[in-house]
Amino acid sequence: MPLMKNTSSKENYLESFNKVVFIDDNTIVIEQRYTIKRIEHFSTMVYSISNINNFWKESVSFSTSFDHADLESVVDRPNYKVRILKFTLWRQDLLCGHLSIKLGYENDHHEISEKIAEFFQTKIIPGEIKIEN
Repeated sequence: MPLMKNTSSKENYLESFNKVVFIDDNTIVIEQRYTIKRIEHFSTMVYSISNINNFWKESVSFSTSFDHADLESVVDRPNYKVRILKFTLWRQDLLCGHLSIKLGYENDHHEISEKIAEFFQTKIIPGEIKIEN
């Protein structure tokens, strides 16, 4: 019986990674806690990340903006059914932060991670994906 409980716990753990919802072409919500929005400002995109403080009632609220995100790496961890996208964030050619998004595998096609990369106007190159256990 303990084996089944462990299997169930493992499956719950594997399914617990970030849930990403595309509200529209310009808005992403991650885990119902964070919002990433983009707007076109003159000839460039401006992105903003903020927490949805109303939902989870934390005492800290934040918002930051940037105009470019470089996809630095994509790491797959098949044992944990996780893909991690790591971005470097820029504002007017100045480094302003890093963003790491951990996603559960929805299937072998990784459509959500592809859509996130496209949202930031970049692409995932299959030959550059790192596999870790």
